Amino acid sequence: MSKLIHVTERGFTIIHDGGSRPDFDVVFMHGIQGHPLRTWTHDSTQTDEPKPRRFLGLGKSRSGTLSRGRSRSGQGRHQDFDAGFWPAHLLKKDFPNARILTYGYDSQVSNFFGGGANQNDIVTIANGFLNDLAAQRVDARCRDMMIVSHSMGGLITKEALRRASVAPETDGDLRDVLDSTFALIFFGTPHRGGAYTNLGLTITKMAKVAGFSVNDQNIRDLKGSSPVLTLIREGFSGLLESGPFYVSTFQESVGYSAHGWMDGKVVPNESSEIGHPTKERRTFIHANHMNMCRFRNEHDDGYIKMKGEIERHLERRSRRIGDVQGEMHSRCLESFNVRQMSNRVLQIENAHRETLKWLYEEDGPGLSEWLRSGSGIFWIQGKAGSGKSTATKFLLENSQTLTMLNHSLAVGSWLLLGSFFTDRAERIQASWEGILHDMIYQLLGHCPAMIDIAYAAYLKRRQDSWDIDSLEKLLLTFFTEFDGDIHVCFLIDALDEHDGQHGRMSDLLHELVSMSTESIQVKVVVASRPHNDLKDLFAGDWTLKMQEWTKTDIQMYVAGRLSRQLRWQSFKNGCASSTVAEVERAISKRAQGVFLWVRLVIDELMEGIRDGLSLQELQALVSTFPGGLDDFFGHMLLKVKKEHYQELVVIVETLLRGGTPTAEYLLLVLSTNTKPIQPKDCDGNDGGIPCAQKMIDPDGLARRLQSRCGGLVEVARSSQITKTDAGIVVQFLHQTVKEYFLERRSLESFLGFINYLAPGVDLPNGHYFILRASLEWLKMTPQARQGFPITLEGLPSAIFYHAQMIESQLNRTPTDLMQALDSWMSKQSDHGVLWPVLLDTDKKEEIIPPWLLRPIVAMKDGQMLLLAPSTSLLPYYIQETLTDDMTKSICASGVTQFGYLACRGALLTGLLLDRVNFLIDCGVNVSRSQTFNNGCPSISMDALGIFVSLHSTCYFSDDETHDPVGHMAVLRRLLELSTDPSGWCVERTEAGEVPIRLAEHFLVDFGDDVRVPDLIRVLDLLWDQASTRSLSIADLFGRKPSQIFELRNFQTDGTPETARWLLNHGATISSEVAEEIYEPFMSVLQQKYGGSSFAEMVRSFGAEGMSQEMLEETLLQAYGHRGRNGLYTELYQGYQILLASEFRQPQYYEADARKLASVYNPVWASKGESGKAFWRFLSSFR
Repeated sequence: MSKLIHVTERGFTIIHDGGSRPDFDVVFMHGIQGHPLRTWTHDSTQTDEPKPRRFLGLGKSRSGTLSRGRSRSGQGRHQDFDAGFWPAHLLKKDFPNARILTYGYDSQVSNFFGGGANQNDIVTIANGFLNDLAAQRVDARCRDMMIVSHSMGGLITKEALRRASVAPETDGDLRDVLDSTFALIFFGTPHRGGAYTNLGLTITKMAKVAGFSVNDQNIRDLKGSSPVLTLIREGFSGLLESGPFYVSTFQESVGYSAHGWMDGKVVPNESSEIGHPTKERRTFIHANHMNMCRFRNEHDDGYIKMKGEIERHLERRSRRIGDVQGEMHSRCLESFNVRQMSNRVLQIENAHRETLKWLYEEDGPGLSEWLRSGSGIFWIQGKAGSGKSTATKFLLENSQTLTMLNHSLAVGSWLLLGSFFTDRAERIQASWEGILHDMIYQLLGHCPAMIDIAYAAYLKRRQDSWDIDSLEKLLLTFFTEFDGDIHVCFLIDALDEHDGQHGRMSDLLHELVSMSTESIQVKVVVASRPHNDLKDLFAGDWTLKMQEWTKTDIQMYVAGRLSRQLRWQSFKNGCASSTVAEVERAISKRAQGVFLWVRLVIDELMEGIRDGLSLQELQALVSTFPGGLDDFFGHMLLKVKKEHYQELVVIVETLLRGGTPTAEYLLLVLSTNTKPIQPKDCDGNDGGIPCAQKMIDPDGLARRLQSRCGGLVEVARSSQITKTDAGIVVQFLHQTVKEYFLERRSLESFLGFINYLAPGVDLPNGHYFILRASLEWLKMTPQARQGFPITLEGLPSAIFYHAQMIESQLNRTPTDLMQALDSWMSKQSDHGVLWPVLLDTDKKEEIIPPWLLRPIVAMKDGQMLLLAPSTSLLPYYIQETLTDDMTKSICASGVTQFGYLACRGALLTGLLLDRVNFLIDCGVNVSRSQTFNNGCPSISMDALGIFVSLHSTCYFSDDETHDPVGHMAVLRRLLELSTDPSGWCVERTEAGEVPIRLAEHFLVDFGDDVRVPDLIRVLDLLWDQASTRSLSIADLFGRKPSQIFELRNFQTDGTPETARWLLNHGATISSEVAEEIYEPFMSVLQQKYGGSSFAEMVRSFGAEGMSQEMLEETLLQAYGHRGRNGLYTELYQGYQILLASEFRQPQYYEADARKLASVYNPVWASKGESGKAFWRFLSSFR
């Protein structure tokens, strides 16, 4: 017995899910008088010959049964059909990887037994179909799709695609429907109207006469001259020409009925074809319009043709995918490529020859056993400078590591991937996010078969970049969804240099190794210092301590490096060999397993050898070296000459505050903050080579850093070699050096020491050096700028960051430097605007009003700091530069200090009130008025009016930046400071700028966007201020009491609380307002009762002369186009304001309004149970 298929009549039914990873979607859309199941189901009794009775499926058959099997069901009905439903039983079998869906909607011309006919037209149905389809594909974005349509369903499909093509970019789910559609298959679609549309209109009229509820709009839309059909046809024509899809058109070859007047085709050939010469293929099916898409079995000629077209489209799709997929996969792979992550491994010194071999020894620390047969995580821990990074690099590059890993594998091979944290470079290199990018990028590079998994996640991203959650999820997904064997060992170095919480990182690594199975194995080696939190996280894992195993390595390193000096070799080969051995043993013993200390000692010892010191002097020198790293760093600084202290401070501070600069950038900072180096502009005859690169001499720079920084700063290689990057960066010798300078006492001691020895040295902060270098860069010619890794796009945020850090660290502000930067940045801006206004946005034209994009006249009021994207606000600079007049214009367009805050406020959600309070605390005058004239009549406004005016201009609808509550808080704050409650602001309309009272602005423009209690509080503040000035509500709103209610449509968007406030403070209800509110009931009375009073309706209702169903039907007939919800909105929500007892006091109404209400207000016009019953009826519309 065939399995029954359960199909819903409205919306989507998934016929087949396509398996765990569907390849493409097939969507079925039925036509007029159609059904999501029956349209595609073959009835064993049906024939391909013309039918002798029933036209368009309307009416009953002679037997009296429902024609075409109509069921007595409404929305949400389901029906079960058997094997005749070919999409489930034929298509599923032939295309098992296709997800198959069918869509249902109300398309009945005459709805005999299912209630009233749906009043939607083609456009409305298409919009619903598009939205429903996008919702069905929320987890399948970019999956290819074909749509199969019958009759009018093809028009709905075309209109849905047209609407998708004009959807805004923010509606990516709708645009995806168009972008993912690669084929359309039409069965008898009337692209140019149908032959029997006039007949259809006749049938519709007949159905109306017979008392049936009908929808004739769809029939009218099928007329060839229909404007709707023209719009769809022309819109779709452009899509087909440029779109990604091709079309298959099936045309009927049999007439609809045996009667002479209906024996032609319902949709003639010229109507059912689109007519495109290259992107449409036309085929006939031997069946009439209704049966052309109902196939008996897989041998049915129609199904064979249908299947062939699907296969043709899939073959074309495969060719297209072959071209596109490679490019898309490359984009996906590149999204994980953080180029800086490969820098660190290049900078780690290779292991000294013959060292670290103990890692692989059987009686070693257990690593060999773990590599061969162990599992989980292996932790390499050790003191700072003990060689952990060198060991990690050694394991990564030594072939013996893979040999041991592969020992237990019968087939295949392990992947060995290495990622390295560093806190001495860019932030991304010290982040878990950067390591995750690097792990995934390397994994995909070594295992390309995983790219499909990555690409699926790439398509689902909700933003352009990957966040940590998505990266972690994807990394785990690789090992749960990959269909094959894979064995991966990750090496991760310097966990202690990670800039975040280690717990999250540890959790993921332990989860990765716990996923190991026979076919999928994951191991992880981590290296770090033994910080307490890391001890807790990796306490149960395999481990080794570097300093316990490196004694022999250090001895070999000492002997090997010193033997490179001929004088030391002569000492060793002569009679002093025992002294040489004693010196080498002393160095090794004092090292305590710290390779870095040994390296620094050997560097100084070799310098002494080159300087001609005797062996005894060298032995004595070794005994003077400090034992700990910090003390040794201080010892190295003592070697710097006084004349180099200025450069020493600039270099160290720049590395501390600005990360790892390129050689070019460091030279720029030095040139602008010290005397020795002065970059020159290019002469223009060098083929475009940046002049800064001409200055780069790696050996000379290394020597300079050695002499200026005592060997604590070095030149390192970078993998990022571009036109503006010579591949050389400057960094601290080791992470411990950076930590030495950052440790508070060490830094203060270092700076105090230099200031004591060289009191003339300028000692500002490193952030100051960077700001000064930025100004110097701005002054360069465009050609000279090319040699430095700075861009105008990135400079604004850098300026704010470094300026804020100066104030927080030095408690002062570089006023002259900031004003110079402000001036230069304004000159660089495209429109000569206040450049800080453009921060945090790539679309300044959409964010900033055009009237703001004008040249700046005055740049002395610190406006860029009012707009800074931080809560710190640079208070020292503002206090030095801000005037006490907040209404002072600062540019040609008359924009004020408060005005910029208003515009910028939408981008400062949650921070706006802090800025206002700060300015008020600085003593600015918010009550002082000025004449505001910007394209409208001159008005005298204080800070409140100016703020509200600019708020109206810059009030954005973007959910992420929209902050009406923040603006309301500012308004309350200004009102509390006794600003004029009856003042003015400027409202911008399409017709221009018009003056408007503040109270009116609050009521009208804020009423929909803030909580009612907040609005009431502002109105109370206004009234309190008005009362102190003996002002009435008419003065406050600038209107008569009876006109205030006209400001808002209380019928649809009013609230009882707001209405109550207005009535209690003197506003009255005019006859115009009352008539507007009672209009729905008046219309019903005029239609049903010829204008009699509402009391008669209520009495009829109460006396059961009119049932509740009849009353509801009457109201719905009058307002059916609004639907039940719309009826509730108009009858109940707006009505509740004046139906409440507190609003029925006579003093609230003008005389004419009281008379109108006494007739039409159902509560006033009725008493007793009948009135209560009617009120309950109204309440039911909730």
